[in-house]
Amino acid sequence: MKTIEIEFPNGLILEESADGILKQIDLNNYRYEVEPLAFMDAEEDDDYDILPRYLDEFEVEVLAPGKLRFVRITKRSGYERFEWLLPDEVISSDVLRSFNASVENEGGYWERFFGGILVVYIPQTRMALIKKEFGETIKRWERFFYKKCR
Repeated sequence: MKTIEIEFPNGLILEESADGILKQIDLNNYRYEVEPLAFMDAEEDDDYDILPRYLDEFEVEVLAPGKLRFVRITKRSGYERFEWLLPDEVISSDVLRSFNASVENEGGYWERFFGGILVVYIPQTRMALIKKEFGETIKRWERFFYKKCR
């Protein structure tokens, strides 16, 4: 498995698998194919706007083979990101399974981390449909730890 080291301006150095996590677009441009787990708390930092997320394309400077330095985001994904810390009764519910299926059907992406953290990306062009179908559910989930980003 090929790994790539990326140095970010906040001092973070990530070693990422090039298999399924990062996609090289050309010599100096990459895209995250999944949620970069290391950036989950970035919303708390001033760095959030400069760090790439799911399907964001970004420019790098090649320092050496397999060693890159992040330069800038060149194209945002066009997705809105939501994050919840949900209790077990929600995680194991039919409502969540239905919500996740609808997100996927509308071209979105979801991933669960550490059992109860749900991260969801919804295309901005499909938000109205998701809110129409699950607006009340989303409002109920907001009582749990919730962040809407970008």
